[in-house]
Amino acid sequence: MAGDGPSAKVPSPGGPPRSAHSANDAAETTALQRVLACGVDPDDLTDVVREMQHEVLYNLCQLFDDPGLLGIGLDGENSQPPEFRWHLAATRAMAPEVPAPLLSLHTALDAHDPSGREGDPRGRPLPARLPGHPGYVRHAVAQARAGDRMRAIRTWRQATGLPAREAKAVLDRVLAETE
Repeated sequence: MAGDGPSAKVPSPGGPPRSAHSANDAAETTALQRVLACGVDPDDLTDVVREMQHEVLYNLCQLFDDPGLLGIGLDGENSQPPEFRWHLAATRAMAPEVPAPLLSLHTALDAHDPSGREGDPRGRPLPARLPGHPGYVRHAVAQARAGDRMRAIRTWRQATGLPAREAKAVLDRVLAETE
């Protein structure tokens, strides 16, 4: 039906109708603002979304590789899945047009990860457990303990506005106290 897609109009109280897509965007933005207001690190949200995207792509690749995983036709307890197959193939625009099947997509997915991490999450240190200390202290200590002192000092400076030398001295003192 013409008005049922993502561009369907949704009545807006006190204003002109807006698209359903923009209504969803507003809800997502509000939800993200609430999550960030609770103190969640935006990098952690990025990691969660990236993992969810990877999981969806992996499962789609699995279905392309083996459509029987859909369970189509399994109405009864002892039903056999129907015999059907599909495949993806690469073809050339120029002659000869010989399709080359793309096989084992799910196993090749991680090899084509543009980040170069082959599907693995970022290697970021978890915030240190330091009760009573603000988040920036926990993050800076974790970064320093992971061997990234420059990033730890930068984190400290951004949170406190201290010059680099003072931020380093305070970070060193906190590190000495917490070891």
